Amino acid sequence: MKVGACGIACEICALYEKGLCKGCCSGIDKNILKTIEWLRNEIGGCSILECAHKNKIDYCLRCDNFPCKLHYEKGPYENGFLDSLKPYFKKLKKNDGV
Repeated sequence: MKVGACGIACEICALYEKGLCKGCCSGIDKNILKTIEWLRNEIGGCSILECAHKNKIDYCLRCDNFPCKLHYEKGPYENGFLDSLKPYFKKLKKNDGV
C-alpha cells in the first residue's frame, strides 16, 4: 500500500481512485524527485510532499510543526480533525523533551 507524506493511503485518495494520480510516496523516498516532478506536470504539484522532502521528513505526522498552516490550507484532513490532534501532538513534544 502506498502512503503519501500527508499520511493518506493512496487507495482512499480521490485522485488515485479516479486514475488521476499514480500514487504518492514519503518525503524521503528514493524516487521523491521523480514523484514531485510527475505531480507538478499532472496536477500542478503537491506542496505537502514538497515540504516533507525539503524538510527531510518521511511523513508529516513526524514533523514537529504538524499540524501546520499548510495542512490547514491544502491538506487532506478536515480542520476540526487537525484541531483535535493538536493536544496529542503537544503532549508528544512535551514528553520528547523529558
